[in-house]
Amino acid sequence: MPRTVRQLGTGPSLTDPVVTPARLASDEKREEQLRGERMGALQAALLETMAVHDLQTTITFHHRTIEASGMRIATSRDG
Repeated sequence: MPRTVRQLGTGPSLTDPVVTPARLASDEKREEQLRGERMGALQAALLETMAVHDLQTTITFHHRTIEASGMRIATSRDG
């Protein structure tokens, strides 16, 4: 079955009142709490973008295996 690949243009930038550029540039940037908050913000943005563009599948790349696993669990349709 052929698959359609969609290339989305650049859209509005992602802003989050909790995960701010100042926090991402601070000494806090390597702390697990901030990494988790950042991952949550990115997951929410990804799911919103998928819904807007009626996408069923996406591919994500992660630096850490635990983050990839967390993304899979958080966005799983199986719960």
